[in-house]
Amino acid sequence: MFLFFRVLLLRISPQHLTSLWPIMVSELIQAFIQLEEELKKDSESLRNSNKINRMKVGASDGNGPSVGEIPQSELVLYLSACKFLDTALSFPPDKMPLFQMWAFVPEVDTESPAFSSDLEEEHQECKPHTVRILELLKLKYGEICSSDEIAMKSEFPLLRQHSLSSIRQLMPFFGTLNCAFKTQSRLPADTQGPPPLVEFPVADNPRVLKQLEECVEHDFLEHLEC
Repeated sequence: MFLFFRVLLLRISPQHLTSLWPIMVSELIQAFIQLEEELKKDSESLRNSNKINRMKVGASDGNGPSVGEIPQSELVLYLSACKFLDTALSFPPDKMPLFQMWAFVPEVDTESPAFSSDLEEEHQECKPHTVRILELLKLKYGEICSSDEIAMKSEFPLLRQHSLSSIRQLMPFFGTLNCAFKTQSRLPADTQGPPPLVEFPVADNPRVLKQLEECVEHDFLEHLEC
């Protein structure tokens, strides 16, 4: 389904996209809610069993995934959903008038010392899905380390891999999204912050659209072979 959505993003005009976008957003929200629930169950199991290690030790029965790991069929769904979000965010604003993106990516930096308390409360009430998912992943696997990195560049589109063996492999993707969209527009003019990890909004560049086309084509052909 999300692969089909990506094809639509590349093929239809922004005017026609406006009527379809709420449906796409709704499906993406459902996929991320499902992932959050999976990770919450794992977190509760870890607390109940009083395990110090945050990552469950697999106890495979030979007929399915290790205990505490997400089944491969669901990993395919979550990777596809993340690729759809990655594709949508890769478009220049004038090419795709996105809205409701606050539900997925943070727009403010709550870690800044100059951040106002009232804005922080507002942000916490509407915590984006990528923030919640990253927090749950860190509870299960710990902080992101170099061994967790996936084939991801510091420019959109971020995701270049075509399969997952563990949901842990998406941690760098969620981590980048949590940093890429934080704006300093409400901070004092003389406040300096670190440079963004990736350029956003994405500049109107034919190279980006070409890369998106190639990624969709590869995934589409791979899907036909399955």
